[in-house]
Amino acid sequence: EEGLTVEAVARKVGYNSVEYFQRLFKKETGVTVQEYIIDTKLNISKDILKTYGKSFEEVAGLLGYSNYKTFAHAFKNKFGITPKQFMENM
Repeated sequence: EEGLTVEAVARKVGYNSVEYFQRLFKKETGVTVQEYIIDTKLNISKDILKTYGKSFEEVAGLLGYSNYKTFAHAFKNKFGITPKQFMENM
């Protein structure tokens, strides 16, 4: 993932120790910080695709993915379909 990092999140919420923040986050939420970031980005991507009519490449870029292929792979891993299939099924 590019863009938002665990280190940036930890520092933003006041933790100097990234490792401590990661352990605490996992204990409290049941998922890693990375999993949470990816999950949130992918859920946002569905809203962007439905609402704003952006291209798949634009959505990938908006959410910090380096290219459409990386975005589509993550999307399919989470939802079981590609972004294109998601749009076709709307």
